[in-house]
Amino acid sequence: YWNHEKEEVSFCDSVDISIAVATEK
Repeated sequence: YWNHEKEEVSFCDSVDISIAVATEK
């Protein structure tokens, strides 16, 4: 994720995990 904003980072991190899981699965 990128260090743009704390809220955005948290959201992006959450989405990144979901995408990673979806892609892996």
